[in-house]
Amino acid sequence: MPLSGAMSVNCWLTRELGLDPEYVAREIGAAFLDGRPLDDFDTAELRPGSILALGAAVPGLVGISLNRGSPLACFRHDISQATTGTGMAAGQGSAGMVRLKLFNFPARALAAGLVSRGVVVTAGVLSQWSAQNAEELRASGVRFLRGERELDVFDAAAQGIGEEEQVLLQAG
Repeated sequence: MPLSGAMSVNCWLTRELGLDPEYVAREIGAAFLDGRPLDDFDTAELRPGSILALGAAVPGLVGISLNRGSPLACFRHDISQATTGTGMAAGQGSAGMVRLKLFNFPARALAAGLVSRGVVVTAGVLSQWSAQNAEELRASGVRFLRGERELDVFDAAAQGIGEEEQVLLQAG
């Protein structure tokens, strides 16, 4: 997903992706930034190349240990995402991409809105995924774009695209 410059996770989710702040606060119970548990969306900073994983609250012992705002968060300070507090205004610094991983309820709730904005995937991932879901994708109006050229949903892999080449996935 595009990132206009370094900014807080909360700013990116609500301003750049257009998510409702109440949804973010209420429904995103587990978050990881670059593989580290994340509690505070206002102080953690996204930068180009960041990987942000979001999901609903995780149940059980893992959840009590790793969920956002957990009472046991103080015991995982060595593995938690550090706050950055650089004082940089939202959007300053270099623009780039953030890899967004969605799990369980947030994946179902947010996927349509994100795909309507456009999601960049690698051709290798697209080939595997489209082969498994081609009929459903065609029926829902999803398009595959390579630059300005539209690709056939059934033939994206056969069009000579390298496995790591980026393709824009966007709902029509």
